[in-house]
Amino acid sequence: KLSDVAEVTYGPADGTVGTRADGKPAALIDIIKTQDANTVDVSRKVNDEMDKLAKDFPAPAKVVTVYDASKGINASVNGMMREGLLGALFAIIVILLFLRNWRATIIAAVSIPLSVLIAMSLLRFADVTLNVMTLGGLTVAIGRVVDDSIVVIENIFRHMQMGETRGTELVRKATSEVSSAITSSTLTTVAVFVPLGMVTGIIGKIFLPFALTVAISLLASLLVAVTIVPLMAKAFLLKARVPAEHEEGSKAMGWYRRVLTWSLEHRLVIVGLAVVLLVGSLSLVPLIGTGFVPESKEKYVQIEVTYPQGTKATRVDTAVRGMEKILAAEKDVEIYESTVGGSSDFSMSGDVGGTNKAMVYVRLNSHADTERVLADLRAKAKALQTGGAQIVFQR
Repeated sequence: KLSDVAEVTYGPADGTVGTRADGKPAALIDIIKTQDANTVDVSRKVNDEMDKLAKDFPAPAKVVTVYDASKGINASVNGMMREGLLGALFAIIVILLFLRNWRATIIAAVSIPLSVLIAMSLLRFADVTLNVMTLGGLTVAIGRVVDDSIVVIENIFRHMQMGETRGTELVRKATSEVSSAITSSTLTTVAVFVPLGMVTGIIGKIFLPFALTVAISLLASLLVAVTIVPLMAKAFLLKARVPAEHEEGSKAMGWYRRVLTWSLEHRLVIVGLAVVLLVGSLSLVPLIGTGFVPESKEKYVQIEVTYPQGTKATRVDTAVRGMEKILAAEKDVEIYESTVGGSSDFSMSGDVGGTNKAMVYVRLNSHADTERVLADLRAKAKALQTGGAQIVFQR
């Protein structure tokens, strides 16, 4: 009989897998979207459903989100939109300072949203969503989409200052004079960005929306500059009072002419200077460093605890509880989730896990210094690395 060689008692079986959130028993639910699903939409729908389910939970049970991929996406999108709007505002201010005419400034400013609207409409037909890369493309293009319109407006303005008869012929003549120049300039810029979307592999997948956005935005700005801007100039700008050129402007133009004349007479010096600048710029490339993608700024830390094979889950759990005490004392930690004796889908290694392993996923507050927190956690966790334990920290 077994009782002859051992003491047998009835009781609950030793757990091999346990999950805790902030040191309290928890049930972990990992929700992973399909490859073609929209992360933000899935997150919103899941949160709505969890809010409904939480109403039926008995106290003190509650739903806590440890990781939500949509938060980083929303933060990036909102940041891009904010920077894009600021860029457009500064562009308008610069236009006003140089043209010194509010009618001309309004016409140039209108070309920005018009070009962006046309670009977004075409992107919709191309089945390209509004994401970090497309917003980045729009932000890059905003400073450029207004250039063509400024050239057209400035030339119309110049013809008006020359005292020419105001009418359709003035607008047509002024626009035709610069149309070939702005077309070649725009197409040259487009030719720079389009190859980014032709790169094969994952790099091409990432940069294709960016390249398409920039190219379409620039082509839309060219269309606006040669159609809508002349129309608005005829309707509003021809009625404006055009002041004579300021004395400061004449002095600046005279200084520019002297510099330009000297440069044309000393072409070898200018070409040599350009070559020196090019070589100097290329020599700085090794100092910059390279990488596939920039380091993530999301405030998350992942801790993997591994013991030798055959270690009991209870021993692993003891070490993890010690790690939880360290995390509880860290003021920059918002929440942490521990999975002992199993595998959390948060793991970046994709390891299946076992009774000798544990995973702790930590979310820091938005103002945390991640490097400092990691250094502190590593120093304090050394006391837990006994019995062959290995504790690895990842961002």
